[in-house]
Amino acid sequence: MWSRLSLTEEEQLDVIIEKEWIEDSSSIGKNCLVGKLMMNKMENVEAMKNVFLKIWRIKNGVTIYKMGERLYLFHFEYQFEKDHVYQKQPWSFNKALLVLKMSMVDQS
Repeated sequence: MWSRLSLTEEEQLDVIIEKEWIEDSSSIGKNCLVGKLMMNKMENVEAMKNVFLKIWRIKNGVTIYKMGERLYLFHFEYQFEKDHVYQKQPWSFNKALLVLKMSMVDQS
């Protein structure tokens, strides 16, 4: 499935994560993913959360923090749910790709 995906020139640009965003994620704790939604229009965060809760089959909860323009921090209650979501990607919302990366806290 990944082999058929391609990025536009704009999407190939680096995602810059500000230092204070990293500090915010470390204060929340482990079990976080950072996600960038590759769409131009404004998104409804509550609708996005409802959709992802259903398709990810999260039973123990996930909190979504908006960190910037189309940039989110997903905080999971349990590591196994975070790992499941990360391993089963790619995910999309309203036909826009959600790019996920482990948080700095989980990489240490």
